[in-house]
Amino acid sequence: MTSNPRFIDVADLPTIAFLSRSPAFWAAIGVVMMEGTMFSLLIASYYYARLGVDVWPPPGTRLLGFTLPTIELVLLLISVPPAYWSSEAAKKNDIPKARLHLILNVVFALAALAVRAYEWGTLNFDWKANIEASIVWMMLALHTFELGSGILITLFLIAVSLTARFNDTHRKGIDFDSITWYFIVGIWIPMYATIFIAPYIIQAS
Repeated sequence: MTSNPRFIDVADLPTIAFLSRSPAFWAAIGVVMMEGTMFSLLIASYYYARLGVDVWPPPGTRLLGFTLPTIELVLLLISVPPAYWSSEAAKKNDIPKARLHLILNVVFALAALAVRAYEWGTLNFDWKANIEASIVWMMLALHTFELGSGILITLFLIAVSLTARFNDTHRKGIDFDSITWYFIVGIWIPMYATIFIAPYIIQAS
């Protein structure tokens, strides 16, 4: 005896999914977790290294100023809303609006990167000067790499959105890009506090 086969009509279901229903979302979460661990270890290394010495920052290291890093942080924070708006527009298949917000995101991100480059040139120590210098340079280098990679991905999505090749996969790419951008900006906040604020607090104490 055989049972009658049952069929489910899925013709009306959407052909694309976002957030937790999309594999791209979990891929983005995986990237965030791996890179978050890396940056967390660097931050922890900074404070662990401080415990092993009596004077911090090490003698000869000039305390860094707040002005340029704060401008950079503000520019990065301003770049977050356009990243969110581009993701929401992509979910609604409003490609012109998604592209506009991607462009705004890139403009503020490039401005922050320019400030970072100028700020880097003002450092009075190189990566091999002492333990603090090594950790600070590593944090700046890796985060700058992340920043540059995020900008390149966004520029690619902008370019593809101007062609007929743009499809649902690229819409999910915009959502993926927004999630990773939240991380790039978010992880810079504790790094900013560690590199530029913590030395003043530690030295005063």
